[in-house]
Amino acid sequence: MVPDILAFYRPILHHVTLRKCSIAPLLTLLSLALIAPSKLRAQQATFIDISKKLETIRGDEKVPGLIAALVVGERIVAQGVCGERKLDSGIPMQLDDKLHLGSCTKALTATMLATLVAEGKVNWNTSPTEVWRILKTQQHPDFEDINLEILLAHRSGLAKDVDWWHLTGKKPVTQRARMVIEVLSAPPEHPPGEYVYSNTGYAVAGAMAERLTGKSWEQLMQSQLFSPLSMTSAGFGPPSRNEETDQPWGHVIDEDGVKAVQIDNAPSLGPAGTVHMSIRDWAKFASFHLQAPASSEELLSPNQIEALQQPFPDSKEPAYGFGWIITRRAWAGGKVLTHTGSNTTWHATIWLCPKKNMALLAVTNTGAPNAHRTCDRAISTLLQVWRSKAWD
Repeated sequence: MVPDILAFYRPILHHVTLRKCSIAPLLTLLSLALIAPSKLRAQQATFIDISKKLETIRGDEKVPGLIAALVVGERIVAQGVCGERKLDSGIPMQLDDKLHLGSCTKALTATMLATLVAEGKVNWNTSPTEVWRILKTQQHPDFEDINLEILLAHRSGLAKDVDWWHLTGKKPVTQRARMVIEVLSAPPEHPPGEYVYSNTGYAVAGAMAERLTGKSWEQLMQSQLFSPLSMTSAGFGPPSRNEETDQPWGHVIDEDGVKAVQIDNAPSLGPAGTVHMSIRDWAKFASFHLQAPASSEELLSPNQIEALQQPFPDSKEPAYGFGWIITRRAWAGGKVLTHTGSNTTWHATIWLCPKKNMALLAVTNTGAPNAHRTCDRAISTLLQVWRSKAWD
Protein backbone atom coordinates (compact mmCIF):
# COMPACT_ATOMS: atom_id res chain seq x y z
CA MET A 1 0.00 0.00 0.00
CA VAL A 2 1.31 3.45 -0.91
CA PRO A 3 1.67 5.15 2.47
CA ASP A 4 0.62 8.64 1.39
CA ILE A 5 -2.65 7.59 -0.26
CA LEU A 6 -4.70 6.97 2.86
CA ALA A 7 -3.49 10.25 4.26
CA PHE A 8 -5.33 11.87 1.37
CA TYR A 9 -8.50 9.97 2.14
CA ARG A 10 -9.22 9.95 5.81
CA PRO A 11 -9.75 13.70 6.33
CA ILE A 12 -12.71 13.71 3.93
CA LEU A 13 -14.16 10.25 3.84
CA HIS A 14 -17.61 10.75 5.27
CA HIS A 15 -18.34 7.49 6.96
CA VAL A 16 -22.12 7.45 6.94
CA THR A 17 -23.43 4.71 9.14
CA LEU A 18 -27.15 4.20 8.69
CA ARG A 19 -29.15 2.73 11.50
CA LYS A 20 -29.38 -0.96 11.49
CA CYS A 21 -32.84 -2.30 11.71
CA SER A 22 -33.72 -3.59 15.08
CA ILE A 23 -32.49 -7.12 15.09
CA ALA A 24 -35.51 -7.81 17.32
CA PRO A 25 -36.77 -6.39 13.98
CA LEU A 26 -35.53 2.67 -17.17
CA LEU A 27 -38.21 1.79 -22.81
CA THR A 28 -38.10 -0.62 -25.47
CA LEU A 29 -35.27 -2.99 -26.24
CA LEU A 30 -34.02 -0.64 -28.90
CA SER A 31 -34.05 2.40 -26.69
CA LEU A 32 -32.27 0.46 -23.96
CA ALA A 33 -29.58 -0.46 -26.41
CA LEU A 34 -29.25 3.19 -27.37
CA ILE A 35 -29.28 4.64 -23.88
CA ALA A 36 -27.49 2.16 -21.71
CA PRO A 37 -23.73 2.28 -21.35
CA SER A 38 -23.76 -1.35 -22.44
CA LYS A 39 -20.46 -0.89 -24.20
CA LEU A 40 -18.89 -0.79 -20.78
CA ARG A 41 -16.31 -3.50 -21.16
CA ALA A 42 -16.98 -4.93 -17.76
CA GLN A 43 -18.11 -8.20 -19.32
CA GLN A 44 -14.81 -8.71 -21.12
CA ALA A 45 -12.12 -10.87 -19.62
CA THR A 46 -9.43 -8.33 -20.54
CA PHE A 47 -8.91 -6.83 -17.10
CA ILE A 48 -6.19 -7.03 -14.52
CA ASP A 49 -7.16 -9.49 -11.82
CA ILE A 50 -6.30 -8.08 -8.41
CA SER A 51 -7.94 -10.87 -6.42
CA LYS A 52 -4.68 -11.99 -4.84
CA LYS A 53 -3.91 -8.49 -3.66
CA LEU A 54 -7.40 -8.18 -2.23
CA GLU A 55 -6.98 -11.53 -0.47
CA THR A 56 -3.92 -10.19 1.31
CA ILE A 57 -5.97 -7.26 2.57
CA ARG A 58 -8.90 -9.50 3.51
CA GLY A 59 -6.59 -11.83 5.43
CA ASP A 60 -4.99 -8.98 7.31
CA GLU A 61 -8.32 -7.41 8.19
CA LYS A 62 -10.14 -10.69 8.81
CA VAL A 63 -13.28 -9.67 6.92
CA PRO A 64 -15.58 -12.24 5.28
CA GLY A 65 -15.39 -10.96 1.69
CA LEU A 66 -13.98 -8.12 -0.38
CA ILE A 67 -14.55 -6.92 -3.95
CA ALA A 68 -13.16 -3.94 -5.87
CA ALA A 69 -13.03 -2.47 -9.37
CA LEU A 70 -11.11 0.22 -11.26
CA VAL A 71 -13.13 1.96 -13.98
CA VAL A 72 -11.51 4.01 -16.75
CA GLY A 73 -14.07 5.54 -19.06
CA GLU A 74 -16.33 2.68 -20.17
CA ARG A 75 -13.94 -0.04 -19.11
CA ILE A 76 -13.42 -1.98 -15.96
CA VAL A 77 -9.66 -2.29 -16.30
CA ALA A 78 -8.95 -4.02 -13.00
CA GLN A 79 -11.12 -5.93 -10.59
CA GLY A 80 -10.97 -8.69 -8.06
CA VAL A 81 -12.94 -10.59 -5.49
CA CYS A 82 -12.06 -12.81 -2.55
CA GLY A 83 -13.53 -14.35 0.55
CA GLU A 84 -16.91 -15.84 1.25
CA ARG A 85 -20.53 -14.90 0.78
CA LYS A 86 -21.14 -16.01 4.33
CA LEU A 87 -18.45 -16.58 6.90
CA ASP A 88 -17.46 -20.25 7.20
CA SER A 89 -19.92 -21.29 4.48
CA GLY A 90 -17.20 -22.29 2.04
CA ILE A 91 -19.15 -20.50 -0.71
CA PRO A 92 -16.88 -17.96 -2.42
CA MET A 93 -17.96 -14.45 -3.22
CA GLN A 94 -18.30 -13.90 -7.00
CA LEU A 95 -17.73 -10.89 -9.27
CA ASP A 96 -21.41 -10.83 -10.21
CA ASP A 97 -22.67 -10.97 -6.64
CA LYS A 98 -25.03 -8.29 -5.38
CA LEU A 99 -23.53 -5.84 -2.91
CA HIS A 100 -25.23 -3.49 -0.48
CA LEU A 101 -24.30 0.15 -1.12
CA GLY A 102 -25.73 1.82 1.97
CA SER A 103 -25.55 5.60 1.72
CA CYS A 104 -23.92 5.39 -1.73
CA THR A 105 -27.60 5.06 -2.66
CA LYS A 106 -27.87 8.83 -2.25
CA ALA A 107 -26.00 9.65 -5.50
CA LEU A 108 -28.27 7.15 -7.28
CA THR A 109 -31.39 8.80 -5.86
CA ALA A 110 -30.15 12.27 -6.79
CA THR A 111 -29.39 11.11 -10.35
CA MET A 112 -32.86 9.61 -10.67
CA LEU A 113 -34.35 12.89 -9.50
CA ALA A 114 -32.25 14.71 -12.13
CA THR A 115 -33.99 12.67 -14.84
CA LEU A 116 -37.34 13.87 -13.51
CA VAL A 117 -36.05 17.45 -13.52
CA ALA A 118 -34.93 16.93 -17.14
CA GLU A 119 -38.45 15.71 -17.98
CA GLY A 120 -40.03 18.74 -16.31
CA LYS A 121 -41.80 16.68 -13.66
CA VAL A 122 -40.08 18.44 -10.80
CA ASN A 123 -37.65 21.30 -10.32
CA TRP A 124 -34.67 21.62 -8.02
CA ASN A 125 -36.49 24.61 -6.51
CA THR A 126 -39.69 22.65 -5.87
CA SER A 127 -40.70 22.93 -2.22
CA PRO A 128 -42.66 20.42 -0.15
CA THR A 129 -45.54 22.92 0.12
CA GLU A 130 -45.94 22.75 -3.67
CA VAL A 131 -46.33 18.99 -3.39
CA TRP A 132 -48.59 18.62 -0.35
CA ARG A 133 -51.40 21.18 0.06
CA ILE A 134 -51.74 20.41 3.73
CA LEU A 135 -48.24 21.76 4.31
CA LYS A 136 -49.30 25.23 3.15
CA THR A 137 -50.98 25.63 6.52
CA GLN A 138 -49.30 22.96 8.58
CA GLN A 139 -45.60 23.28 7.72
CA HIS A 140 -43.47 24.91 10.40
CA PRO A 141 -42.49 28.44 9.24
CA ASP A 142 -38.79 27.73 9.71
CA PHE A 143 -38.97 25.28 6.77
CA GLU A 144 -40.33 28.00 4.44
CA ASP A 145 -37.22 28.13 2.23
CA ILE A 146 -36.38 24.45 1.85
CA ASN A 147 -36.60 22.80 -1.57
CA LEU A 148 -35.44 19.66 -3.35
CA GLU A 149 -31.86 20.85 -3.78
CA ILE A 150 -31.57 21.90 -0.15
CA LEU A 151 -32.87 18.51 0.97
CA LEU A 152 -30.23 16.72 -1.13
CA ALA A 153 -27.47 18.97 0.21
CA HIS A 154 -28.26 18.11 3.85
CA ARG A 155 -29.20 21.71 4.69
CA SER A 156 -32.90 21.31 5.43
CA GLY A 157 -32.69 21.38 9.21
CA LEU A 158 -34.21 17.91 9.44
CA ALA A 159 -32.90 15.31 11.86
CA LYS A 160 -30.43 12.69 10.64
CA ASP A 161 -32.98 9.95 11.20
CA VAL A 162 -36.49 9.26 12.39
CA ASP A 163 -37.82 6.09 13.96
CA TRP A 164 -37.94 4.33 10.59
CA TRP A 165 -39.26 1.03 11.86
CA HIS A 166 -42.26 2.61 13.55
CA LEU A 167 -43.64 4.83 10.78
CA THR A 168 -47.34 4.25 10.17
CA GLY A 169 -48.65 2.68 6.97
CA LYS A 170 -48.24 -0.72 5.35
CA LYS A 171 -46.17 0.39 2.34
CA PRO A 172 -42.94 2.43 2.28
CA VAL A 173 -44.54 5.04 -0.01
CA THR A 174 -47.31 5.62 2.57
CA GLN A 175 -44.84 5.65 5.43
CA ARG A 176 -42.66 8.23 3.70
CA ALA A 177 -45.60 10.51 2.87
CA ARG A 178 -46.87 10.47 6.45
CA MET A 179 -43.37 11.01 7.77
CA VAL A 180 -43.03 14.15 5.59
CA ILE A 181 -46.11 15.77 7.10
CA GLU A 182 -44.99 14.89 10.59
CA VAL A 183 -41.39 16.12 10.40
CA LEU A 184 -42.18 19.31 8.47
CA SER A 185 -44.98 20.24 10.85
CA ALA A 186 -42.59 20.18 13.80
CA PRO A 187 -39.77 22.66 14.45
CA PRO A 188 -36.44 21.90 12.71
CA GLU A 189 -33.95 19.80 14.61
CA HIS A 190 -31.18 22.07 13.31
CA PRO A 191 -31.07 25.58 11.79
CA PRO A 192 -32.13 25.29 8.12
CA GLY A 193 -29.18 26.18 5.90
CA GLU A 194 -26.68 24.56 8.24
CA TYR A 195 -25.03 21.35 7.01
CA VAL A 196 -26.26 18.39 9.03
CA TYR A 197 -26.19 14.97 7.38
CA SER A 198 -29.78 13.77 7.03
CA ASN A 199 -31.16 10.48 5.81
CA THR A 200 -34.55 12.02 6.54
CA GLY A 201 -33.94 14.72 3.93
CA TYR A 202 -33.36 12.12 1.22
CA ALA A 203 -36.48 10.24 2.23
CA VAL A 204 -38.47 13.48 1.95
CA ALA A 205 -36.96 14.11 -1.51
CA GLY A 206 -37.93 10.59 -2.57
CA ALA A 207 -41.44 11.11 -1.24
CA MET A 208 -41.77 14.33 -3.25
CA ALA A 209 -40.97 12.39 -6.42
CA GLU A 210 -43.50 9.73 -5.46
CA ARG A 211 -46.24 12.27 -4.89
CA LEU A 212 -45.56 14.11 -8.17
CA THR A 213 -45.31 11.02 -10.38
CA GLY A 214 -47.71 8.60 -8.75
CA LYS A 215 -44.94 5.98 -8.69
CA SER A 216 -42.97 4.66 -5.75
CA TRP A 217 -39.33 5.56 -5.32
CA GLU A 218 -38.48 1.95 -6.02
CA GLN A 219 -40.40 2.03 -9.32
CA LEU A 220 -38.78 5.32 -10.28
CA MET A 221 -35.32 3.99 -9.60
CA GLN A 222 -36.01 1.04 -11.90
CA SER A 223 -37.66 2.98 -14.73
CA GLN A 224 -35.59 6.17 -14.63
CA LEU A 225 -32.14 4.80 -13.84
CA PHE A 226 -31.59 1.08 -13.49
CA SER A 227 -33.30 0.04 -16.75
CA PRO A 228 -31.81 2.80 -18.94
CA LEU A 229 -28.34 2.00 -17.63
CA SER A 230 -28.89 -1.79 -17.91
CA MET A 231 -28.18 -2.22 -14.22
CA THR A 232 -29.97 -5.56 -14.20
CA SER A 233 -28.77 -6.70 -10.78
CA ALA A 234 -30.00 -3.59 -8.95
CA GLY A 235 -32.58 -3.99 -6.23
CA PHE A 236 -33.44 -3.03 -2.69
CA GLY A 237 -32.79 -4.44 0.74
CA PRO A 238 -30.38 -7.19 1.76
CA PRO A 239 -28.79 -8.99 -1.23
CA SER A 240 -29.64 -12.38 0.26
CA ARG A 241 -32.82 -13.47 2.00
CA ASN A 242 -34.59 -16.43 3.57
CA GLU A 243 -31.43 -18.04 4.87
CA GLU A 244 -30.22 -18.66 1.29
CA THR A 245 -26.58 -18.21 0.31
CA ASP A 246 -27.21 -17.50 -3.37
CA GLN A 247 -25.94 -13.99 -2.62
CA PRO A 248 -23.64 -12.59 0.07
CA TRP A 249 -24.76 -12.02 3.63
CA GLY A 250 -23.86 -9.01 5.71
CA HIS A 251 -21.90 -9.45 8.93
CA VAL A 252 -21.84 -7.79 12.32
CA ILE A 253 -19.78 -8.23 15.45
CA ASP A 254 -21.54 -8.92 18.73
CA GLU A 255 -20.57 -10.37 22.08
CA ASP A 256 -20.25 -13.81 20.49
CA GLY A 257 -17.98 -12.68 17.66
CA VAL A 258 -18.68 -12.29 13.95
CA LYS A 259 -22.27 -13.04 13.00
CA ALA A 260 -23.72 -13.41 9.48
CA VAL A 261 -27.04 -11.58 9.08
CA GLN A 262 -29.65 -10.83 6.42
CA ILE A 263 -30.92 -7.50 7.69
CA ASP A 264 -31.08 -3.96 6.36
CA ASN A 265 -32.36 -0.46 6.98
CA ALA A 266 -36.12 -0.06 7.04
CA PRO A 267 -37.58 0.09 3.49
CA SER A 268 -39.01 3.55 4.25
CA LEU A 269 -35.45 4.87 4.45
CA GLY A 270 -34.86 3.61 0.86
CA PRO A 271 -33.86 6.86 -0.93
CA ALA A 272 -31.09 7.33 1.62
CA GLY A 273 -29.60 3.85 1.67
CA THR A 274 -31.17 0.51 0.69
CA VAL A 275 -29.91 -0.17 -2.87
CA HIS A 276 -27.90 -3.26 -3.76
CA MET A 277 -26.28 -4.25 -7.09
CA SER A 278 -23.21 -5.96 -8.54
CA ILE A 279 -19.87 -4.17 -8.75
CA ARG A 280 -20.21 -4.29 -12.55
CA ASP A 281 -23.53 -2.47 -12.44
CA TRP A 282 -22.17 0.07 -9.99
CA ALA A 283 -19.32 0.57 -12.47
CA LYS A 284 -21.93 1.44 -15.14
CA PHE A 285 -23.25 4.18 -12.89
CA ALA A 286 -19.72 5.47 -12.30
CA SER A 287 -19.06 5.40 -16.06
CA PHE A 288 -22.27 7.34 -16.65
CA HIS A 289 -21.15 10.03 -14.24
CA LEU A 290 -17.79 10.15 -16.02
CA GLN A 291 -19.84 10.79 -19.18
CA ALA A 292 -17.83 8.04 -20.82
CA PRO A 293 -20.64 6.40 -22.82
CA ALA A 294 -21.43 8.45 -25.93
CA SER A 295 -25.09 7.61 -25.25
CA SER A 296 -25.09 9.25 -21.79
CA GLU A 297 -26.60 12.42 -23.25
CA GLU A 298 -29.80 10.55 -24.10
CA LEU A 299 -30.53 10.21 -20.40
CA LEU A 300 -29.01 13.44 -19.11
CA SER A 301 -27.06 16.08 -21.00
CA PRO A 302 -23.40 16.75 -20.16
CA ASN A 303 -24.46 19.96 -18.44
CA GLN A 304 -27.06 18.13 -16.38
CA ILE A 305 -24.53 15.51 -15.29
CA GLU A 306 -22.02 18.24 -14.48
CA ALA A 307 -24.63 20.03 -12.37
CA LEU A 308 -24.99 16.90 -10.22
CA GLN A 309 -21.31 17.11 -9.41
CA GLN A 310 -21.36 20.64 -8.01
CA PRO A 311 -21.31 21.46 -4.31
CA PHE A 312 -24.07 23.39 -2.67
CA PRO A 313 -23.32 27.14 -2.92
CA ASP A 314 -21.05 28.56 -0.26
CA SER A 315 -20.06 25.07 0.95
CA LYS A 316 -16.74 24.65 2.69
CA GLU A 317 -14.49 21.78 1.57
CA PRO A 318 -15.10 18.97 1.76
CA ALA A 319 -18.41 20.10 0.34
CA TYR A 320 -21.61 18.16 -0.31
CA GLY A 321 -23.79 18.19 -3.44
CA PHE A 322 -26.23 15.79 -5.01
CA GLY A 323 -25.27 12.61 -3.15
CA TRP A 324 -21.54 13.29 -3.40
CA ILE A 325 -18.88 14.61 -1.06
CA ILE A 326 -16.89 16.99 -3.25
CA THR A 327 -13.29 18.04 -2.74
CA ARG A 328 -9.99 18.18 -4.64
CA ARG A 329 -6.94 15.92 -4.88
CA ALA A 330 -3.73 16.51 -6.84
CA TRP A 331 -3.52 12.87 -7.98
CA ALA A 332 -7.00 13.22 -9.49
CA GLY A 333 -6.14 16.40 -11.36
CA GLY A 334 -8.51 18.44 -9.25
CA LYS A 335 -12.09 17.69 -8.24
CA VAL A 336 -13.04 14.31 -6.82
CA LEU A 337 -16.44 12.97 -5.81
CA THR A 338 -16.66 10.39 -3.08
CA HIS A 339 -19.00 8.69 -0.66
CA THR A 340 -19.12 5.75 1.67
CA GLY A 341 -22.10 3.74 2.79
CA SER A 342 -22.92 1.23 5.48
CA ASN A 343 -26.10 -0.28 6.81
CA THR A 344 -23.85 -1.53 9.66
CA THR A 345 -23.58 -5.00 8.07
CA TRP A 346 -21.83 -3.92 4.81
CA HIS A 347 -19.42 -1.16 3.83
CA ALA A 348 -19.03 0.45 0.37
CA THR A 349 -16.70 3.17 -0.90
CA ILE A 350 -16.62 5.03 -4.24
CA TRP A 351 -14.21 7.64 -5.61
CA LEU A 352 -15.00 9.41 -8.90
CA CYS A 353 -12.25 11.41 -10.64
CA PRO A 354 -13.81 13.22 -13.64
CA LYS A 355 -10.63 14.86 -14.93
CA LYS A 356 -8.89 11.50 -15.04
CA ASN A 357 -11.99 9.71 -16.41
CA MET A 358 -11.55 7.18 -13.63
CA ALA A 359 -13.46 5.67 -10.71
CA LEU A 360 -12.51 3.43 -7.79
CA LEU A 361 -15.05 1.12 -6.12
CA ALA A 362 -14.73 -1.22 -3.14
CA VAL A 363 -17.18 -3.18 -0.99
CA THR A 364 -16.87 -5.57 1.93
CA ASN A 365 -19.71 -7.60 3.43
CA THR A 366 -19.19 -6.52 7.00
CA GLY A 367 -19.99 -3.52 9.10
CA ALA A 368 -17.11 -4.19 11.50
CA PRO A 369 -15.09 -1.22 12.79
CA ASN A 370 -12.26 -2.02 10.35
CA ALA A 371 -14.57 -2.22 7.29
CA HIS A 372 -13.82 1.40 6.45
CA ARG A 373 -10.07 0.75 6.55
CA THR A 374 -10.48 -2.44 4.53
CA CYS A 375 -12.18 -0.55 1.71
CA ASP A 376 -9.57 2.23 1.98
CA ARG A 377 -6.83 -0.35 1.43
CA ALA A 378 -8.65 -1.82 -1.57
CA ILE A 379 -9.06 1.69 -3.01
CA SER A 380 -5.35 2.30 -2.47
CA THR A 381 -4.55 -0.92 -4.36
CA LEU A 382 -6.74 0.19 -7.26
CA LEU A 383 -5.04 3.57 -7.28
CA GLN A 384 -1.65 1.90 -7.51
CA VAL A 385 -2.84 -0.12 -10.52
CA TRP A 386 -4.18 3.04 -12.16
CA ARG A 387 -0.92 4.89 -11.57
CA SER A 388 1.07 1.98 -13.02
CA LYS A 389 -0.78 2.27 -16.37
CA ALA A 390 -0.45 -1.51 -16.64
CA TRP A 391 -4.03 -1.60 -17.88
CA ASP A 392 -3.41 0.81 -20.82
